[in-house]
This record gives sequence, structure tokens and C-alpha cells, in this order.
Amino acid sequence: MTDRPIFYIIQGASFEIFADERNILKNLVENLGASDESRLGDKICSLPPKKVGILKLPSRIIVIMPRHEGVNIQHIIRMYYFINNASSLDSSDSPDYIINDQNIGLDVTRQYVEELREVVRKGIVSSYIPTKKNLNYIKGKINYADTLQNLRLRKKYPVVSEIDEITTHIKINKVLSAALVKIKDDVPISDFIMLSKSLPKSSIDEALFELETIVINNSFAYYRKALNLAKIILKELSYVNLGIDLSGSGFLVDYDSLFEMFIKKILIYHSGNTGFSFWTEDIKYAEFQENYKIHNRSYRPDLLYQFTKNLIPKAFGIIDVKNKMRNIFSNSDIYQIEFYSVLLDATKLILVYPSTEIKGVKILELSSTSFKINKIYAVHIKITGNQSNDFAKNIKTFCQEIIEILNS
Repeated sequence: MTDRPIFYIIQGASFEIFADERNILKNLVENLGASDESRLGDKICSLPPKKVGILKLPSRIIVIMPRHEGVNIQHIIRMYYFINNASSLDSSDSPDYIINDQNIGLDVTRQYVEELREVVRKGIVSSYIPTKKNLNYIKGKINYADTLQNLRLRKKYPVVSEIDEITTHIKINKVLSAALVKIKDDVPISDFIMLSKSLPKSSIDEALFELETIVINNSFAYYRKALNLAKIILKELSYVNLGIDLSGSGFLVDYDSLFEMFIKKILIYHSGNTGFSFWTEDIKYAEFQENYKIHNRSYRPDLLYQFTKNLIPKAFGIIDVKNKMRNIFSNSDIYQIEFYSVLLDATKLILVYPSTEIKGVKILELSSTSFKINKIYAVHIKITGNQSNDFAKNIKTFCQEIIEILNS
């Protein structure tokens, strides 16, 4: 992957800073939006406890590993790919989700260059755009009124015509181009020149604006992996260049938020059931007054099943995602989901946890009559395994267990 040594640390742990790294780290942490929660001393750095990812520094690569034993950074990047996959052809058993040295790796920059080179080899996608031109011969769709006026005025190019011209200046190519420009200082100059010649010019801001509107179809399915890597580069990767041999890059994600989004995408898009939904903002359930000011209290469950937004909102099922592998059914987990059940008059309560193995459904039966519902389910999803067919099987098993609970 690289000739730089790789240092692995566990999520939330501190690590020693080398003399040539401090300024680069400071810039990376600020660019990645982690400065408020980070502690950067003269010799020790502590990153936000929820963050995992990769810091590529001048003399080494630091990999911040997930806190869960058996889960590695490749599994995290695979979840990120799965959540952000732009392809309408997406399937959980796609070869994109195989974990090996040639696929989901640690060096995003190198991997992107390889994928982009393959796209260029297969052919940059082009499109036709209507272009208005003044000509001295007949071609294309003629504007007869303007052409007649020009002939009367004896203009040199009287024929006003609209012609379809071929261009590579389309959304997806602009996104790939902007990602390449962002990492240009970390790419061999020969590769950058060769690849940039095949792509249109584009700014990072323009590409970010276009990014979420792109959907891949069969005509350019081979763009899929390059586009997913471009997304990481444009949205998550920070690159810092402070001079010769003083450059670095970083990719950090919130592991808890990532796992929650992973579960949401699975149930909404891969369960085969249209009953799942989630809120994009908190809903108020109470208020109080203090110092002549009104303060609200609100809530937002992770996922709902068969939600109806009437005068009093209601959901048949509540799914709450907890990114922990030990201490399932903790008191705080139970109190929270039972609280949601009261507000939404829910019938089925499910807690979702990550796992490194298939565990089956666990059921907590509450003996106290104080609770509205006396049964809470725990469903684990296996997020490890290197093969795409295992990844697909884990997702299918998880969906089946959730649906069976809701239908029971």
C-alpha cells in the first residue's frame, strides 16, 4: 500500500506526535471539523472519542481503529461506501464490498488514482448539448427568422443554427475532476497530467453541489467505484501541504453516526418493506419556563415502523440503534425506548446492536407492570466478514429478523 509504516491506535486513545507532524496534524484536525473535541499538545494528540479513520502523515500512517474488537477500519469504510453508494444498481453482494488489498484499503488517494485510470481506459462518458452558432452554411436546427434577418443585413455568417455538440463537461466527470484536483499534491505528476487531460475542469464547490444529484446507470456502471471514492475525497478527506515533504491527509468519521445511518439505509432500501421511516428533526413533547424564557424538550427516535403523523403521532414499531457490543439491554437503553413507546403509543420495541457474529434475536421480558410494554427485542447485525456474499447474507438475515418481530 505504501512505504510508510502504519501505526494502529484504538478509537479514543491518545498517540505521540513526532516533531514534523504537529503543524500538519493541527491543520488536518481543524479541516476535519474535529478541533473543538481534540486535544493537541506538544507531544500528545487526542482525537474526538467517536471518530475513527486514517491520518496520512509525512513519515507514517496512523489508523484509528474502531473500539469494538474484531472490527477494523476496512469494515468502517465498507459501511461508508454502502451508505453513500451513488449507483442505482446497488446490491449488498456487489464486488465493491469485498475487503482485500486491492479493494477497500487504507490509501484512498492511491486507490482513487487506480480507479480513475481504469475509467479513462474504458472511456470517459460524453453527452450532446445544444449549442447556438452563426454559420455560413446550413447545418442543424435553423432559426429561419434570425437567419433571414442576417441575410438582409448581409452578415458574413448569416445562418443561425442550433447544433448538438459532444462534450465531456457533464456532472459525473466534473466530480471526478474536482476530486483529482483536491489530491493533486499527493499524486505522481505523470498520473495527474494524464488523468486531468481526459477530464473537464471543475471546482470543488461545483462538484459538491452536483454530487448528490448523480445516479449511475448501466451505460457507465464502471464509474461506480471511482465515484464512491471521489465522494470520500470531496466530502471527508482533508489534504494539507505545508511544503516539500510536509504534507498529509486525513479521513475521519463518527462511528456512532455511521452505524446508525448504515442501519437506516438497510431497512429503508434493502428490507423490501416500505413501512420504515425516520425524522429529520426533533419533535417537541414538553416545555417549561425559566427566567421569562420558554424552553422546549424534544425527542427523535432513530427509526419508526408504520408511523402516522396525526394530531397525536403514532408508530407501530420503534427501532433504536445502539453502537455497542457489550452490556445490551442497559437501563439507559430500556428507559429511552420505553419513553419513546409512551409518546408514540408503540407496540413493538427493537434495539439494534453491531456484532462480529450471528447471534439471533434476544428478548428482554420486563416483570414490572410500570412499563407500557413488557417485552423488548435486541437484534444484532454482523458487520465483519471480508466477502461480499457474507456481507449480503448478514444484511438479509438482519432484515428477516426485524420483519419477523414486527409481524409477530
